[in-house]
Amino acid sequence: MPANPAETAFPTEDDRVPGLWVAAALVLVSAATLVRLYLNFSYAYPPGTDAGYYPLQTRTLLLRGHLMYDDLPLMFWMNAGLSKLLVVLGMKLDAAVLAASRVIDSIIEPWAAAGIIALGYLWSGGKRRALLGCTVAAGFAVLSPPILRMLSDFEKNSVGFVLSGHAAWR
Repeated sequence: MPANPAETAFPTEDDRVPGLWVAAALVLVSAATLVRLYLNFSYAYPPGTDAGYYPLQTRTLLLRGHLMYDDLPLMFWMNAGLSKLLVVLGMKLDAAVLAASRVIDSIIEPWAAAGIIALGYLWSGGKRRALLGCTVAAGFAVLSPPILRMLSDFEKNSVGFVLSGHAAWR
């Protein structure tokens, strides 16, 4: 037993385990990606009110070299790049832009959890006791019913959410 019991109330260097934080982030990102892939590919067309907007804009970008409607282009460039790869691999253009939109939507947004967990790690000084709360918060950000209900809607906003989550801790 330590001479001063108060010394044990404060975390020591041994309480900081960055590997656990990285593992929690990767598990959460992987789980959210799998859930989103399942939901995105469970139907003939992607779920969501605006789900057709992203393939339409991507198809127009590939065929005409510009977007049909003025919009921020980052999401459509990512979709176009993957669509182009799928076309080269033998997929028809319409199927490729639809698949690319679903895949990008499923893979990008879950990475917001990694930014949130990294932010929690920095704010807590990497203390193990903060890991559960940060993981739950990140889980709500990527797996909560409202977020999943907006699947394939607001894809551009999802990219912004990921970028802002990663920028906040830098």
